[in-house]
Amino acid sequence: MIQKFANLLFLASIFFLPWQTVMMLSAVEISGEPSAYGALSIYVVEWMIAFAFLLRGRQQTNSQVHRITRAIYFFLATAFFSLSFSQIDWVGWFQSLHLVSAAMLFSLLIDERTNTRQVLVMFLAGLIVPILLG
Repeated sequence: MIQKFANLLFLASIFFLPWQTVMMLSAVEISGEPSAYGALSIYVVEWMIAFAFLLRGRQQTNSQVHRITRAIYFFLATAFFSLSFSQIDWVGWFQSLHLVSAAMLFSLLIDERTNTRQVLVMFLAGLIVPILLG
């Protein structure tokens, strides 16, 4: 039951990925204007990906993928280490949340339980509304 819900939540996050619904918390101003790079925001899709990642449990992959996941973990570790040298560290923490979410999405995509065809169909279906609006 939990696995089905996690899969539905993951597919819903793939569907809503092109929509990019964001909750803006605040923004850093540069020369009196808000900066896009200093925007402290959390995407709704990131929360959905995190919940799907946590509900799905341990990742099931083959041994060839373990090197890639270790490289991703090393990249995340260096990103978190670089935060100690940041002058405005809270902006870096919010940006690192996006990196962690991307790593979770990648982990969900390479999982053996993921149906690639379903993911592709949901992503393409999610693109229809933004394409029509554009």
